[in-house]
Amino acid sequence: MRLLALMLAVFLQLFAGASAAERITDILGRSIDLADPPQRVVLGDSLDFIFLSLLLDDPAAPIVGWAGADRIAASLLPLDRRRFPELDRIASLGDPNAGGFSVEAALALEPDVAVLGPGYTPDDNVVRQLEKAGVAVVFIGAASDTVSRGRREITGSMRILGEMFGKADRAGAFTRFYDERMDRIEGLVADRVSSPSVLVEAHANSADCCWSPGSTSDYVAFAGGRNIADGNTRRLARSHFGLLAKCKRFAVLERCQGQAL
Repeated sequence: MRLLALMLAVFLQLFAGASAAERITDILGRSIDLADPPQRVVLGDSLDFIFLSLLLDDPAAPIVGWAGADRIAASLLPLDRRRFPELDRIASLGDPNAGGFSVEAALALEPDVAVLGPGYTPDDNVVRQLEKAGVAVVFIGAASDTVSRGRREITGSMRILGEMFGKADRAGAFTRFYDERMDRIEGLVADRVSSPSVLVEAHANSADCCWSPGSTSDYVAFAGGRNIADGNTRRLARSHFGLLAKCKRFAVLERCQGQAL
């Protein structure tokens, strides 16, 4: 009888260990088995902290390292640090835009999971080296060339991270709210006859850089506006005053890092 009880206890422990693993499907359709939930996470882009802040009470707690620490707006970072003091101990892993992600620095942090975005592919050396070292790599995505695809990537990324951290309910609540608001905006402007002219300056008071379509400007059109720089793919820095003169109703000035028109 005692032997039977011991065997049952061993079986239950093995079963409990198996159930602790969570199989998720990332944004690229790859299946990944993860510890549930991961305790040590590296981010390929610090901006993905925004996703975690919508899911976790303390989004800084599981993050041990991130790349592109300066991509979070300078005006917001002090507020984030005040709210989440653990941000100060997160290690910097280089620059994701320049392909400067430091695999060595990431592995030194002994992460369970690396969360990577659109700047990476499964064939990248960074990914191969992380996986070879036993680090699970999960792809999410929120940088797209169309609003409709961007919506799918944002809601898909929230679903993935919600499953990863055992916060599927919170992820679902956000995606329902997001989709409802986007649908509402789309419905409100569907029958609009005229479109207000809008200038979006994504690098206000910054260097002459990155004048390319496929980001903020698409949301201007989605919301019923007309981007006055639409179709002009030349460098526009020297023509800003002329563009502002054309913009009779709205001009949106942003100081963002890593964004393009």
